[in-house]
Amino acid sequence: NGGARVSTWGGTAAYAAHLKGVAGIVVDGGIRDREEIAGLGFPAFARHVTPRTGRARIRIEAIGAPVSLGGVRVDPGDVIVADGTGIVAIPATLAGEVLERARRYAADDAKAREALDRGMSFAEVMRSFARI
Repeated sequence: NGGARVSTWGGTAAYAAHLKGVAGIVVDGGIRDREEIAGLGFPAFARHVTPRTGRARIRIEAIGAPVSLGGVRVDPGDVIVADGTGIVAIPATLAGEVLERARRYAADDAKAREALDRGMSFAEVMRSFARI
């Protein structure tokens, strides 16, 4: 389902999007009802939370069109990766390359953890692994 750029989001809006098959949302603004949205199992990422109702705040600016979020252009088909640390928009043309690099970083992380389990100090691990 093409992305919709909105300035704010609330629990009912997230539920409606979820019912329409939207995979998740990234909001360049605030969301309300974060716990309710999380309870849906619906990924929602935003700059902040707000107690204000979305009735007057929700505004769809584009569907299936390029948008700019935080100064970053996001095109339809780009891959969005998000967690509690942040959000990354990966251009579709670079997705394969980025996936391969991510796999290498994850492998290094696993090796570093194994080294820690064997008794290597954190300082030694940091010297031994360039990408953790």
